[in-house]
Amino acid sequence: MSHTKAVVATDLVHAHGVPYNSADNFLRVLSEREAAAGKKAMSLIRLRQEIECDATSLGRFFVKPDNIFYADQIQDLQQKKRACLKSYPVHVRVVGAIQRGGLMVVKFMTPKVTLPKARPPVESIREIDRSGLAKYIGADKNTAIYSDGAPSWRTFAKKLKIPVAQVSHQQRQYAVQLRRAPRPKLSKVGGTQCIDAAWGSLKRFMPKQVKRKGKMKGVSCMNATLERRVYQWLWRKNLRADGDVTGQEFLLHLSKACGEIRASFFNEAAEKFFDLMEAESAKRNFVKRNLTIADDSAMSMIVTIWAERAQKEDTVFKGNPVVVMKGVMVKEWQGGRSGSLTEGGLMVMQPDIPEAKAVSAWWQSTGHAQEITFISQTNGLPGPRASGKTMDIMQMKQASEQMVTEQETFSIYCRLAAVQTRKRDEVQPLVYNACMELKDGMNGRTLPCNRRVDENGFCAVCDKKGKAGPRLNLRCRFEDASGNCWLTTFHPAAEKILALSAQEVLLAFMTALIGLYLALSDTENERTTVQRLRRAHSATLHAVERASRAVRGAVHSPTPARSTSKSVSQSVANSVLGIASSKTLAQAPEPAWHPEILEPLARGGSGIVILAHDKPDTLARCLDSLSKQPDLGLFALTVSLDHEPSFAKMEATVRASSTGHQINVWKKPDDPKQKVPVAKIAAHFHFALLQSFEVAKYEFAIFIENDLILAPDFLWYFRLAAPLLDRDPSLWCVSSWNDNGFQEIVSDELRLFRTDYFPGLGWMIRNDTWVLLRPLWPSFPSTGWDHWLRHGVPELRSRDCVAPEVPRSKHVDTKGTNVKAGNGIFKLLEKMAFSKLPHGQLKEVSYLLRDSYEAHMQKLIQEAALVSNVDVLRLRSTAQSTHHYKIPYAREDFATVAKKLQLYPGQPRGARRGVILTQHPQSRVKIALVDRRQA
Repeated sequence: MSHTKAVVATDLVHAHGVPYNSADNFLRVLSEREAAAGKKAMSLIRLRQEIECDATSLGRFFVKPDNIFYADQIQDLQQKKRACLKSYPVHVRVVGAIQRGGLMVVKFMTPKVTLPKARPPVESIREIDRSGLAKYIGADKNTAIYSDGAPSWRTFAKKLKIPVAQVSHQQRQYAVQLRRAPRPKLSKVGGTQCIDAAWGSLKRFMPKQVKRKGKMKGVSCMNATLERRVYQWLWRKNLRADGDVTGQEFLLHLSKACGEIRASFFNEAAEKFFDLMEAESAKRNFVKRNLTIADDSAMSMIVTIWAERAQKEDTVFKGNPVVVMKGVMVKEWQGGRSGSLTEGGLMVMQPDIPEAKAVSAWWQSTGHAQEITFISQTNGLPGPRASGKTMDIMQMKQASEQMVTEQETFSIYCRLAAVQTRKRDEVQPLVYNACMELKDGMNGRTLPCNRRVDENGFCAVCDKKGKAGPRLNLRCRFEDASGNCWLTTFHPAAEKILALSAQEVLLAFMTALIGLYLALSDTENERTTVQRLRRAHSATLHAVERASRAVRGAVHSPTPARSTSKSVSQSVANSVLGIASSKTLAQAPEPAWHPEILEPLARGGSGIVILAHDKPDTLARCLDSLSKQPDLGLFALTVSLDHEPSFAKMEATVRASSTGHQINVWKKPDDPKQKVPVAKIAAHFHFALLQSFEVAKYEFAIFIENDLILAPDFLWYFRLAAPLLDRDPSLWCVSSWNDNGFQEIVSDELRLFRTDYFPGLGWMIRNDTWVLLRPLWPSFPSTGWDHWLRHGVPELRSRDCVAPEVPRSKHVDTKGTNVKAGNGIFKLLEKMAFSKLPHGQLKEVSYLLRDSYEAHMQKLIQEAALVSNVDVLRLRSTAQSTHHYKIPYAREDFATVAKKLQLYPGQPRGARRGVILTQHPQSRVKIALVDRRQA
């Protein structure tokens, strides 16, 4: 056992012939156990007398400026140095203290971002305090600190009220004879020679394979393995503080600290170690005893004890004695919980402590006669939860009749029999309108109000008319063998019962109503129409029930057909659902209503926001291309400005616009704290989102930067895709951009796809997405807002965006923050395709619903021919372009593959779960790039 060199898997392979996977797994488990033992042992250490303190760097790794873990540090550097670099080094540092000739403690400091050529930063008093090093030092009259010349150690010693002896390494002082000792009877030799030797041992112990850089949810950070290796080394070093330790002594100490170490051996490894394991098993007696323990919480569970503890006389356990256990490993299985006392645990019978006396008094007075809830599982069936007494429905009814004011929780296993949709021949609404205004909740969380609002959207609790959204409120009948009962089921549980969100239930309800309305004759008056709808409401409710049981249905496009009466459909929907509309549809080209959808963007409450800075010419071009959109009348149009000196000329451009529609102007106040361009842009988007969803109360909003021009069917594309956001909760955004939309590799203007990489450049979200983003948006962003959306919001990583194969927007500015004439990004954007598809020709989009899309992708990848080399596809004929080929790739090799296929360089953009669909730039054959690790 060595603390100067770490054994790696290849060492065991070469020395003992153990298979690599078995060796690697064993060393990983051993490392985890040693690290846990090191942390546990360190918590009991108090250093005294001569203590050397110092910090050291374990190396560094590089991160990009948009890294969310080190955003604050990077922003400080950018503001101080007035420069934004491509990457920044991050130093991994530890701080420690060692008692000369004795034990040592080590703590990690926050990784520090510096400039590329800077030396590792000196530890500050703030970093030392944050590490918690002080609690390991016993501040008494016989203790002193020996350190280097860092000023922070003098401050640290002053806080602990103990003396310090410092040497200056810059003056080549290492082991210096002091004029006098810091305290009587302590050494006069100053310096940090002991801890310096320990740091050298730690760095030699680190395997070369352990990298300083790791990943957490796709974002670069410190490798978690480093911490495990450091505390593994610390455990071994402190174990050897009193002298060398044999292998048997090492395992004995480790088992006492962490319990058993279990490993599985197969094939050659099992044969090699069989005799050893059999001999060790013979030495141990695996006797067990199950104890049922209970306390004054009226809960009980089984705890298993082993070996010598289980072999105690039965008389020890008679009479319901009080027992104290420490080191019980609790496991949960099928709803039940049980414990097992580990080998290193503690069990004391009849302890003389106040807690034991209290439990004993409870048992003797009322506990022995009280009904105890048993939370363990012994019969192989799902066990009862600890949330309440287990009973059937009839017992619950009887118990509830005896209750007066107190509350009680019951656990019942039953089935859902029915959901009430009618009451006395009247429709029973499943959905009500609830206030969605954000309010401060517990633990600093921001939560919506969720109180019912009136037909005008007024919330009595918030005392204002604000934004509202649908919530479920069901009356459900549950039954078991003893009987049945009706219970009110609120929103969270109701969504699980229906397997539908409130928006989906509302959509299904409206779909059925509109389908019935369109089935009627146009010649009938409104009164007769409403009467027939009321007679047919049972069919409507059955449609809702079918929708709740079915897989999410198809979303169809609004195709041209006959016009309908908006007043009838709107009044019927309001009377049936009890939800009033606050806006009427704008005067615009009217799409016909398909019987199975209610098009979201045509029901009012949608807006277009153009974000502009100080360039009137680009804003004029953007407004001009927008004015040619036939669907513009359905939206409220706004220009958002963020540069106060340019407000006058930008407003003049807005007034001179040829859109023919009213254009609102929002003016963002200047923030002197925002000095970095990327931070200013992010703050402007935050302002625009806030204004859109909390001031203007938009349900849907499309955000366009003013350096874009728009395709002929730009708004038609968003109208077509909006129902997907309503219908599919796995989607959160619709974008008009494709990062891989280069002219050489895209051609199908009718194809849309899903991607988990946010494209931006003309995009739309719903107001519920802003409710998610608002509390997470950084106050002082140091990265691009689009990078933050891709990597800084964990809740969005499992959701997708809709994007077109051929982009519906085009970047035209040559003097932007990131795009300048002649630079690399500008040259890439020049090669982008731009759709010329006329308005209304894009039709079917239902294939983008998650279940349909995933089934299609799975089938496509399974049937695609496997190709290992991209160059082979260059020789394929164009006649084979309808066939798909799959090419596996590794993330580190993507740059090479992207260059050959003329994709966007760098990270895999346009991918979904690691799969990118494209075509070869020369042969035009279809290709599915598949990430080996992710897809």
